[in-house]
Amino acid sequence: TVTSKTTAVNFSIPLYTINVLDEDGKDVVRDVYWNSSVSGDTVKTDLYATKANRNFYVKVAAYYNDTNMDNNVTVNFTASKDWENESNDTSSTARTLKDNKVTYGSITENDSADFFKIKVKKTCKVDITFGPKEITGNDTSWEVFIVNNDNESQSLFKGGTRQKKTVYLMKGTYYLCVKNPYHAENVSYMIKYKTSKLNLKKPVIKKFKVKKNSFWGSKNVDYISMSGNKDVSGYTVQVAKKANMSGKLTNSDVEIKDGVSSKKKISTMTDNLGNLSKYYVRVRGYVSDPFGKKVYGKWSKVKASK
Repeated sequence: TVTSKTTAVNFSIPLYTINVLDEDGKDVVRDVYWNSSVSGDTVKTDLYATKANRNFYVKVAAYYNDTNMDNNVTVNFTASKDWENESNDTSSTARTLKDNKVTYGSITENDSADFFKIKVKKTCKVDITFGPKEITGNDTSWEVFIVNNDNESQSLFKGGTRQKKTVYLMKGTYYLCVKNPYHAENVSYMIKYKTSKLNLKKPVIKKFKVKKNSFWGSKNVDYISMSGNKDVSGYTVQVAKKANMSGKLTNSDVEIKDGVSSKKKISTMTDNLGNLSKYYVRVRGYVSDPFGKKVYGKWSKVKASK
């Protein structure tokens, strides 16, 4: 029986096979085999993180004629603040992660998933790191999803290596869902998130060019050259007839893609601008969160064509 508040538990047994079951009779650790060439005189299970005041049962199965051999069972309880609290296989039982603090966990036999909660106080950039607790080269594979309060879900990671991904999140509560599709059962992993300031300052337009399309004779913005932002997924481009941006001719979002735009130059085909002699343009940067929602920065100053 576990007595401490948060515990990483290691079960140890000298011979045979071992199963560890929870109070409902479900396997926590299943069919761990003793192998003398690897384990010597004992075999140990993986760590299992549990809340306090829970009972576990150890089931020992003998090999063939080993029924008269003596064996000893040792269970170690170690209080730890760095491990998940089982069972955390739903969002309602998720462990809350602390900013820039590593937490460890493992997908156990009776887990469908592990859930962790992230609370974002304001719109910001978030670096999420996930992977094996120790880089061992084992053939492990997890899937990690990010879920919002609307139950929208997007995949962040696949595979068994240590990975980091940057996402942009608005103020709110999110969940990281860890699943084990293949070979990652009872393998310890680490998970961490770190927030930092989102840089969506005003762009400064240096120049822009309007080009007449020779095929159908209409005019389009050929490119806009400007100072770039550090964090940006794309830009909103507005072109108008007047300096106060009234009589808009176009208002379109342009994502940053190879051959289309960069952080310092937008090359885009906009709507037909007609045959005016002078145009006015302004731009603003934006980022997209994992669920496709956009966060916009402030507009640049208006720039007139020559």
